[in-house]
Amino acid sequence: QDNRIHWFHWVYIALVFGVQAAMTLMFTITFYALLFYTVNTQHFDVLKQYPSWARNRDAQLSTVLSAVEAHYKTEIELIETQYASLSTVCQSQVSVMQSAYDVEQQRIRQFHDDQFRNPPAGASDIDVISTTYACNTQQGSGAVYERDNI
Repeated sequence: QDNRIHWFHWVYIALVFGVQAAMTLMFTITFYALLFYTVNTQHFDVLKQYPSWARNRDAQLSTVLSAVEAHYKTEIELIETQYASLSTVCQSQVSVMQSAYDVEQQRIRQFHDDQFRNPPAGASDIDVISTTYACNTQQGSGAVYERDNI
C-alpha cells in the first residue's frame, strides 16, 4: 500500500508542476501584452493612419518606378544609337583601310613585276633576281621594303 500512495504522490507533483507552468506562461503573456499596450497606447493612432499612408506611398513608388524605367529606356536608346553610329564608322574605316591595303598591295606587286621584267644590271635570270635582286631596297629606288613578304 505504501508503493501505491507513493505512485499517486508523483502524479500529484506532476499535476502541480503542470498547472504552475501553465499559470506562469499565462502570466508572462498577459504581462507582456499589457506592457506592450501601455507603452504603445499613444501610438496606436499611427497604425490607424497606415492604410492612407500606404496608398500615398504606393503612388509615390509608382511615380519613382516610372521615372526610373523612362530613364533606363532613354539610356538604352542612347547606347543603341551610339553603337549603331560606331558600327557604321568602323565599317567605313574597315572599307577605307581594306581599299588602301589593296591599292598598296597592288603597287608592291607591280613594283616586283617591273623588277622581274626589267632586271637590275648583273641579274641574268629569274633565279638570280628572286634570290638577290627581287626587291631593290636601296634609298630612292621607290621600293617599299617588307620583311618576310610572301
